[in-house]
Amino acid sequence: MGDSTLIDCGKKVIEKCNEYCTETDDSGQKCMSKAKLKEMVQDEFGSMMKNPANAEAVAQLTKVVDDVKESKITPSTLCPFYGKVLILMSKAPQASASGDAVLPSCGKKIISKFNDYCTETDDQGQKCMPKAKLQELVQKEFGDMIKNPRHPDTVKLLLSKVDDIKAPKITFADACPLYIAVLIELTKS
Repeated sequence: MGDSTLIDCGKKVIEKCNEYCTETDDSGQKCMSKAKLKEMVQDEFGSMMKNPANAEAVAQLTKVVDDVKESKITPSTLCPFYGKVLILMSKAPQASASGDAVLPSCGKKIISKFNDYCTETDDQGQKCMPKAKLQELVQKEFGDMIKNPRHPDTVKLLLSKVDDIKAPKITFADACPLYIAVLIELTKS
């Protein structure tokens, strides 16, 4: 069985981030500077950022970049940043960048895959799903990882993240930490 959409997109995101990792941290791990992070965001989301209709989303994206405090950013420390970008994209789909940029393209696929399982909306009109649907998504999208884990701790983490979600209606923002945990594990393999 081949990779799932979510895992395939996760690998592409990590590959793209690694392209901007031109330094190493004290432990020898590849990393990027804050300037490289800004360059990556400009390269990947530039078309979105130039559109005046996206002013609010651009302001939020700029804040997410500014909130990164690390001076040397590794792919695993970048995953929570990408999670915030994904949540921003899920709330403002019109703010997605166009073209072949990897980060927004994968972001659209990740959000679309999540929305495929959504059967409800919450009080704010956000698409959401019951926990049973999230468990179905995890089984289908991460089934190979669960059945034949290279890292047993990854499976335990993944399943604990599902259990940690207590909301009766799960939005993308609720489920995103689960996906980010998987991305972080993928950076280790």
